[in-house]
Amino acid sequence: MKNVVVTGVSSGIGLATTRRLLELGYYVFGSVRREEDAARLQAELGERFTPLLFDVTDPAAVERAVRLVGETVNSAGIVGLINGAGYLLFGPVEHLSLNEARQQLEVNFLGPLTVTNAFLPLLRQAVRLGNPVVRVINVSSSSADAGYPFFGLYVASKLALEGLTASWRRELMADHIDLVVVVPGSVQTDIWEKTRDARHTERFAGTRYAEPLRRMVETMVRLENAGMTPDYVARSIVDTLEAQRPRTRRSIFRRRLLGLLPRLVPPRLMDRLLGRQLRLG
Repeated sequence: MKNVVVTGVSSGIGLATTRRLLELGYYVFGSVRREEDAARLQAELGERFTPLLFDVTDPAAVERAVRLVGETVNSAGIVGLINGAGYLLFGPVEHLSLNEARQQLEVNFLGPLTVTNAFLPLLRQAVRLGNPVVRVINVSSSSADAGYPFFGLYVASKLALEGLTASWRRELMADHIDLVVVVPGSVQTDIWEKTRDARHTERFAGTRYAEPLRRMVETMVRLENAGMTPDYVARSIVDTLEAQRPRTRRSIFRRRLLGLLPRLVPPRLMDRLLGRQLRLG
């Protein structure tokens, strides 16, 4: 039985990916931050799932999880690590605090760095046993391509993660551990409905960004409602995990053109289009 670690499995893409792996016969260790989520998922997902209780920003908790996984798998190691934990900090950069910026980078960039470093010995064990594919998948976002306004710190965290992945993959070539990025487009979750109703958006009332911000949230709600299901994204992530030689950066869209557009449209033209749509200029 092959073992995989997935971070951020309490809901959404992480949970869907865990279910897909279990369907295919993997043993999955999944990270959550709350004990009630651990208990719920253990009961729901069955005997080939073990919850790991840690926050990706807590190195000591991550190390405890590594010891638990190591004791469970013995010498088998893990054939995959999927870094899916993360969150979106949304708002005009001018009005977001440095502490908020640090937290965004702590979770979305330093979190995967911490977790991957901690699990490298178990990934190397799987290589030594002759597993042909041992891989780390870092989950980015299509927002990193688009550069949407009000996503600045989130985009920075994901671009940093993608740059790290490319360099680190080359450093680990001799260990036969592959690192790749998957880049989902809009997914049907409730993140934007929550944002539209959340009080934290009210803090920008009275600033010149209030109306463009409202328009941006409404746009993202529409995209989310028309987006892919978490199950659709999960299948692509697991396909990437199992592929012999996947692309180093795989965009996940139902319609491939949607993934290419941000890279095809000249940046100044995109500035004008977004400015006109959101009334920023």
